[in-house]
Amino acid sequence: MLSRMCQGVTAEQCPTREPIHGKALKGYTFKTLLNLSSFECLYYCHDEIRCQSYNYVLKENICEMNNRIKEAKPDQFVSDPDRLYDKLGAHRVSLGSTPALPAESCEEIKISEGGDAVSSNWWLDNGSGEAILAYCDMREPEVSDTNMWPSGTFALPRPKLGCPESNDFDWKFGWRFQDTEDTNPKSGRSESFHLDADVELSRGSYVNRSFCNKEKDSLLKREKAWPQEKYCVYKKGVCPLGLSEGFVHWDDEDRNNVNKDGGSLPEGVYGSDTRIFFCCRTDGDKSDPVPLPLSKPFYLLAYGSSDCQLVKGAITTTEYIIFDNEDKNNQDSSGGVHPFIK
Repeated sequence: MLSRMCQGVTAEQCPTREPIHGKALKGYTFKTLLNLSSFECLYYCHDEIRCQSYNYVLKENICEMNNRIKEAKPDQFVSDPDRLYDKLGAHRVSLGSTPALPAESCEEIKISEGGDAVSSNWWLDNGSGEAILAYCDMREPEVSDTNMWPSGTFALPRPKLGCPESNDFDWKFGWRFQDTEDTNPKSGRSESFHLDADVELSRGSYVNRSFCNKEKDSLLKREKAWPQEKYCVYKKGVCPLGLSEGFVHWDDEDRNNVNKDGGSLPEGVYGSDTRIFFCCRTDGDKSDPVPLPLSKPFYLLAYGSSDCQLVKGAITTTEYIIFDNEDKNNQDSSGGVHPFIK
């Protein structure tokens, strides 16, 4: 297995848009109504202040009102042949504009409302189901001149020079030692290699790599969302808004396995095998540079192909690790949205 990383009706009663057939927003239905037509579902959604969008079960005439739109929760917008999805347009109540519809964070409001999200007081959920009024600064920071990383919790591969600079949090260090195949080991790495990792073949084959973990996120902190394009990071806690989840499973050496780890690790299962979870952005173009802090080198994980996601103001190079995993009855696997592997 080869793992690649990259351094560096003007009235809406008669809407003109078309519902999206075969798709549904899952996990955000707050009210279900029976025996309605799709038009009646739209009508009732208009009358409900919390309704942002709806799913309609075609054969059963069921209306499912959602308190979010697909733009705010892209990882929950899934294929469903029995349903259609539609959202309210101009008459939709803005997320966070009323205590009846608090947002999870300022970033969720920005993603949901786009250019209509101005710096002002917005209603946020304090995490205990209570709505609080808080100021959200919606301006985009000039990240090339700061060390402000995007919102949410996540982890990155650790470079040899150490974790990247950050203005408002401390990275937590961790490492994972993977015992790879001992018989005719074929693990390896790229010639250009600045990752804080060891790939050993001569005295017991193994790969030992380390991580930089952002463990805490502030509800009220002014942070930007992860930029649209194509790349992955390690999952730490819950995937940030706009990123989708997946995993990679390494079937490590079976005989005399000595896997071990320490410190803070990405979400995963760390035993005699290794399974690590990832969060990936998949809705852009790798050739469009993303703005991220540049005071020190850092890594993103390649998605979809070995090509690197470009970063504004940076030179990117592709580096990789080859894992020679268990030869007998190998159980390597992957699922969901994950970095490029070969």
